[in-house]
Amino acid sequence: MINHLRDDFGVEPVCRELDLSVSAFNARRRRPKSARHLRDARLIGHIRRIHAASGETYGARRIHRQLRREGITAARCTIERLMREDGLEGVIRGQ
Repeated sequence: MINHLRDDFGVEPVCRELDLSVSAFNARRRRPKSARHLRDARLIGHIRRIHAASGETYGARRIHRQLRREGITAARCTIERLMREDGLEGVIRGQ
């Protein structure tokens, strides 16, 4: 968010409004990506591929099952979270 606003207002005023120190912002920016972030970025590519190949019908359960068949291990709740964040949904069949 600060990166989007710093061109218009500068870093210091934006940090002041967010009650954040500039040094904390700079430290966060320089910090390497976490293992979870790197794993999620790799996993979302697989999820998108499987979801698209299924005609956008597969939900988290079926994607989880397909990933296991391909030898990729991930918790189903992780797949659910990533799908939710990416706006992917499976088709809910009629009752």
